[in-house]
Amino acid sequence: MLTHPQQNDVAERKNRHILEVAQAMLHEKHMPNYYWAELASMAVYIMNRCTTIGAHELTSHEVYVGKKSALSHLQVFESIAYVCILAGKRQKLDQMFEKVHFHGVYI
Repeated sequence: MLTHPQQNDVAERKNRHILEVAQAMLHEKHMPNYYWAELASMAVYIMNRCTTIGAHELTSHEVYVGKKSALSHLQVFESIAYVCILAGKRQKLDQMFEKVHFHGVYI
């Protein structure tokens, strides 16, 4: 089976994104590391219910199933996040990150 390097990059970026979201949830809520697989699964569940530009404002789940996703079972949580300040927007000795409050959802 032939694969193109571009396809591998997309898959690797998506896998890294899933892992980063799972790690953020794991550390923010001070959970033991053995929950990482459940959190990764939760991250994928939520990502599949977020709209994408490529699917014309539909979610991946809606495209696959053919009907709108029910989201009433999701609950909101708040955590601390750090946003990188781009080099062009700061001076040499300015902070590189800004602390913000992130509002997310979980199952």
